Amino acid sequence: MNTKSTLKNNPNKENLYSALLFINNLYDLEDLLQLKSSQFLKICEVQAIDWNFKAHWLKKKFLIKEKKNWPFQYTIPLIFKTKNYGEIIFYSSQKLTQRKKNFLKKVSSFISSILFSIENKENLSHIKKQWVNTFDSFSQAFCITDKDFKIIRSNQAFQKLFKKNKNECTHENIFNIFPFFIDKPELIEKEGSFLAQGEINKEKIYWEVSFKTLYLKKESSKAFLFLINNVTEEMKMESLLAHQAKEQELGLIKGSLAHELNNPIAGIKALLSVIERSVPQNQHFITKSLKDMQKAMNTCHQVVQSLLLASKKKPRVLDQS
Repeated sequence: MNTKSTLKNNPNKENLYSALLFINNLYDLEDLLQLKSSQFLKICEVQAIDWNFKAHWLKKKFLIKEKKNWPFQYTIPLIFKTKNYGEIIFYSSQKLTQRKKNFLKKVSSFISSILFSIENKENLSHIKKQWVNTFDSFSQAFCITDKDFKIIRSNQAFQKLFKKNKNECTHENIFNIFPFFIDKPELIEKEGSFLAQGEINKEKIYWEVSFKTLYLKKESSKAFLFLINNVTEEMKMESLLAHQAKEQELGLIKGSLAHELNNPIAGIKALLSVIERSVPQNQHFITKSLKDMQKAMNTCHQVVQSLLLASKKKPRVLDQS
């Protein structure tokens, strides 16, 4: 509504302007009670004001219609942008002229616009409260930072993880919170992850930190979403499994190597026995060399047995002949 045009066309400009200023200072539902004050009644030149609200968000408040015993009343619908909030009733001790009715219609129009504003404010407040509750309900720790990595908002899981309250986290650079990084993060890509390590009660703690770039169109700026996951148990399990796998792989290598050596050693030992029986007794040098070779083969045999025991496999019995 064009206020200048309204004031120009209304005979009682001063009262209408005063009513507009009065209504403009109403910010919430409780403020609507000010419409029943003697000050506003004097501006409108009526003896009482009441209302009959249709909207549920207005009905649930304490604003309840009261009966008035004034001889004249004028009821005006409270409508703004096709939104019908109900009606307002003006009570007077004198008959209302058409000029007075037109004035009250304009006043009602202002009140309807304020109701529209209060309703949106109530809805936005409710939505914001829901968003905050939802934000804090996530069990995974996360936070949102600005383009300089200063924390804008963190949830309760994040604050609990680093034993900081909301105020201590807000505006803090996220990279100052982690003790140190295993993988030095370079946040050039739109999303990724890195590993950080710290110590709590002399126990090493590992965190996997995932990040995603957010673009805030309204502010035309960039922000980051950081998800923090405690992966200490996973890291311990991974290390244990890697060690077990390494041991198992080493055992397989030992067992395989032992079996591969068993057959040629057994064959060489058997061949040495055959050769020893065919050498004349007066060839002491050859006989001594053969015994040295058999002794070396026995040493190799013992090494193979050790490998088999290390690989937890039952050693094969070599031919002792």
